[in-house]
Amino acid sequence: MDRSLARTRYVSQRNGAKSRGIEFKLTFEQWLEFWGDDLDKRGNRPWSLQMCRIGDKGCYELGNIYKGTARHNALLANQGQRHRLSVAARESLL
Repeated sequence: MDRSLARTRYVSQRNGAKSRGIEFKLTFEQWLEFWGDDLDKRGNRPWSLQMCRIGDKGCYELGNIYKGTARHNALLANQGQRHRLSVAARESLL
């Protein structure tokens, strides 16, 4: 992929994070190095790769991101939501 298209995808990902209220602390060079040979594999299909945050918390920055599939990311998000709901249910009994 040429750098111009890669930069367009970087800006799109950075702006998407901003629109969701998530801080994005990666420079273009860091983002490009993170994706490496997997850049063409990123996307929003269940089998595509996504940039995920550890625990789905914090900002997008080195040390808090990893590559995962959309399906895997959704599964972890659902598990976290179920955990938060169960904790809230237990607390309401106290």
